[in-house]
Amino acid sequence: MRNKKFPLFVYGTLKKGYHAHELLKGAKFLGFGYTTKDYKLISLGRYPGLLTCRNGTNNIEGEIYEIDKEIMKITHSYEGVDVDLFRFDFVSIDEFDLKNKPEGNLTSLMFNRNLCFGYCYNNLEHKLYPEIEYFTLD
Repeated sequence: MRNKKFPLFVYGTLKKGYHAHELLKGAKFLGFGYTTKDYKLISLGRYPGLLTCRNGTNNIEGEIYEIDKEIMKITHSYEGVDVDLFRFDFVSIDEFDLKNKPEGNLTSLMFNRNLCFGYCYNNLEHKLYPEIEYFTLD
């Protein structure tokens, strides 16, 4: 059975230099991406949340990795997909800055449609949190 690979857009603690990046061990770094303005990034304290919206003002910057189902299971658990904290969803990308070529056909097909997968915050009370331009722990 072939191990399908697909693109994952990360914008917070899964990025290089942050504590959860080790969960992407074995994933191929493809480069950087910037979302369309259909998203907002909010501060949830120690981590950010990406929201789908109609009135976003920024292109959210993130890193793109090519992952397989095993890494997806790990990141799903970390992001709280099973408890509905975040949902695994399509993320529309406005601009790619790729450093490495994808290996999988699915990744290439999604790039041709300006899409990646990503984790979107699922809490309806998101208006209680401040919007941020990018995430940092500094």
